[in-house]
This record gives sequence, C-alpha cells and structure tokens, in this order.
Amino acid sequence: MFQDKQPVLYMRIRNVTHAGKAVIRRCAGCGAMKDRRDMIRIIRSQDGKVLVDETRKRNGRGAYLCFSVSCLETAIKRHGLERTLKCSVGQDVYTLLREKTEALQ
Repeated sequence: MFQDKQPVLYMRIRNVTHAGKAVIRRCAGCGAMKDRRDMIRIIRSQDGKVLVDETRKRNGRGAYLCFSVSCLETAIKRHGLERTLKCSVGQDVYTLLREKTEALQ
C-alpha cells in the first residue's frame, strides 16, 4: 500500500522544485554566469563551421558571450571562444559578433 503512493508524491515534489528554473551559462569572455537568454550563442557545427546561433537551438558545440563589446574584446584577447569551441574562429565571425554587440548597446 505504501509503494503505490510514493511515486505520485515523488512526481509532485519533482515538478514543483524544477518549475521556473533558469538555465545559467558562463560567458567565454568575462566568465560571468548569466541566464542564457541574456547572451549570444556561438556554435561549432558538426562539419566544423563556426556560426552565430540566432535561434539558440542549433546542434553543435556551443559557447556563450555577453552582449557587451568589452566581453568580446576579452574573448578575442584570451582566445576564449577558440578554447570553448575547441577550434579556430575566423575573423568574419568576430566582425559579425562586433556588429551585433554594438547594435545592441
């Protein structure tokens, strides 16, 4: 009789504790922990291309960056994106990121 009630109670507790949990990611530039909606996502796809992920849902290894130009400069200087993505990042990706960060500020 006790075994019948335990899974129902467990499911209720599990649903309540996980409701509204924010997904936190680390910035590749400054290292700050923020909500992923407040950051830009950069991915390395399976064929090795480095892209800016507008939808935040593409497959691939991802790196996150704050919306500030200073974080981008720090990531370039310390090779933060290259270290996180485990590949070399082209200059065209950095110029696209610079345009996006300057437009948002």
